[in-house]
Amino acid sequence: MNSPSLTSEKEPQNEVLAPYFMNARPELLNVIPVDARRILEIGCGAGQLGAALKLRQQSHVTGIDMNTDAIDFAAKHIDVAIATDIEVFDFPWEDESFDCIIAGDILEHLKDPWKMLSCARRLLASGGTIVVSIPNVSNLEIIYQISEGLWNYTDAGLLDRTHLRFFTKTTFLSALISSGFKVRNLIPLLSAQYGDLPETVRTAGGPVSFGNVSINLRDANHVLDIFTYQWLFLAG
Repeated sequence: MNSPSLTSEKEPQNEVLAPYFMNARPELLNVIPVDARRILEIGCGAGQLGAALKLRQQSHVTGIDMNTDAIDFAAKHIDVAIATDIEVFDFPWEDESFDCIIAGDILEHLKDPWKMLSCARRLLASGGTIVVSIPNVSNLEIIYQISEGLWNYTDAGLLDRTHLRFFTKTTFLSALISSGFKVRNLIPLLSAQYGDLPETVRTAGGPVSFGNVSINLRDANHVLDIFTYQWLFLAG
């Protein structure tokens, strides 16, 4: 098997895949346990995160994605690369087969993300970690659009036209808990506008306005609910 690498002079990034499938997802890499050895990535794209993991730590990385071009690329960099529609995939592994399961911006694309979470719960070893990233539908960008009577789908981002499900922090916490997970940590990835807020608003809430929208934010947690673009959840 070829040594894993993030880029290769002999294998230039495929323009059809870039940038969506070629993202190494450093924000996910930073929170994946360094002692995880058996790793499953659901929606692995071209395997760049898996390649980074294999460079960082001793691990066996399995990736699943329905994009066959991406999987062909991933197969060069991770241990097992499976091209399939995960919503009809049988997930043939025994219970507790993985120390870490990664679902980076994939569950919102599924018809039944709750079924996938239940499957992940079965496959995750005791003491293991699931790492999930979810777009935040209560973000100020969405609130502003709704205030204008809009819901404009785009090619990527919060309203990616391929999104089938939408979650807030609270609703996805409920999904994890109902699937048998205990949430250990959640990390906000903040919208750029958060940096423009006065420190007093960041720490204690208060009135904010953007466009034609005015909101009285209750406290620091409410501020994060509005100014978080994406939530990272760690659970087990």
